[in-house]
Amino acid sequence: RSALFDRRKDIKVVGLVGALCGRNLSVEQFEEMIDRGREIAEKGSEEIFETIGIRG
Repeated sequence: RSALFDRRKDIKVVGLVGALCGRNLSVEQFEEMIDRGREIAEKGSEEIFETIGIRG
């Protein structure tokens, strides 16, 4: 995010966070993360970050 700060003003960055605290992402969850990234790139998101495969 900070690396892009001085570039274009309209660049949006959303972090996708997965596999915290020693948990592993399954292949399906990894594919879900890729698909979600593509969806965000096309449609946008109001979130700063999203989680995948995290308990709670």
